Amino acid sequence: ISVATGLLSPPPHLRCRVTAACVVALLVVTAVPFLAKPVCRVTFLDVGQGDCILVESSNAVALVDTGPLVSGGSRTLSYLRRKGISQLDYLLVTHWHEDHAGALGAILNAINVRAVVCPSLPPGSAEVSRLARAKVLVPEETSPMALNLGSCRLEVITCAVKQLANQASNENQRALLSKLTCSGVEVLLTADLPAQTVIKNMVFLAGGAQFKVLKIPHHGAADSCLAELLDNYRPEVCVISVGGNSYGHPSEATLNL
Repeated sequence: ISVATGLLSPPPHLRCRVTAACVVALLVVTAVPFLAKPVCRVTFLDVGQGDCILVESSNAVALVDTGPLVSGGSRTLSYLRRKGISQLDYLLVTHWHEDHAGALGAILNAINVRAVVCPSLPPGSAEVSRLARAKVLVPEETSPMALNLGSCRLEVITCAVKQLANQASNENQRALLSKLTCSGVEVLLTADLPAQTVIKNMVFLAGGAQFKVLKIPHHGAADSCLAELLDNYRPEVCVISVGGNSYGHPSEATLNL
């Protein structure tokens, strides 16, 4: 296993390595040490304040979230074009906030996407028109949807939560939780889910006693249950996907864990 990151130097007392991902973090999983061609490559893209994770296995490509549209277009689409990627087997949208799904339309218009995996949509929502020509898969609560990515496997669930009065909080609460497994290595992708929701729903994802990599939820926002999440799953590397913002992300409390 090798992890290459361009990162801000974290405090020495961090229990895991936290990357403030204004830069790209790269995880390469190899089945045999020093194997020239990686079995799986996971890239956390610098899309500013937002999320976008590219998963490339030996014969499949998936994208988890698209990041936002920014001045000049989509950083994600520009990166895919530079990489020569013209088809995605799966495009997973964890939830419908613009920093996670803002570039969806641009990507669907430019790249062949075999299937979009996303939460259910309310009738008449703006996202319906974006998905009009796409094959759409909606994971169920408590029952993981398994996506075959060649040598890797991506398991996705819709988290079971109580509805809240605050619509923005609801959108975060109902985000998709996913686990990537490749050659025995597991990566947990938590979207903007509260840490407590992740903990409660992990029972539906088999395995996960320890994760090599954990994406810190919600851009490193303060979360009273985050310490418990880290204690439970003891990740070797944590990634915070964040850019310039007015929300105070990542919080000092998160960086000081």
